[in-house]
Amino acid sequence: MPLSAREVDGRAHFVATGRLEPEEIVQAIKSFHRRHRVKHAIWDLSAASLSGISPESFRHILEAADAFSAQRGPGAKTAVFVKDLPDAMVVKAFAGVAETETPIVFRAFYDYGTLLAWLKD
Repeated sequence: MPLSAREVDGRAHFVATGRLEPEEIVQAIKSFHRRHRVKHAIWDLSAASLSGISPESFRHILEAADAFSAQRGPGAKTAVFVKDLPDAMVVKAFAGVAETETPIVFRAFYDYGTLLAWLKD
């Protein structure tokens, strides 16, 4: 499954296509944040399948994200762009677990403009 990461406008921008696996997410987080210091992140999962992501994998992904929370700083946000309600529900469940595990705020979006506005708040 292709997963790319780059810095765009001072934010991390991850783009995934195909079936996304938890370990790919973990490796992408670690690889990007070891090389870049950014506060906010966008995950474009609109062309990805989240069928490989289970509630059991949430903590593993969150451990990787939280390892960089101090580097990202107070108020760090991760916006996740999804294509449909089932994917949004996966992200919302993940965000619910994240509330107790990391100071990074996660939120799902269907509209890219709304996503960008949320990151600017």
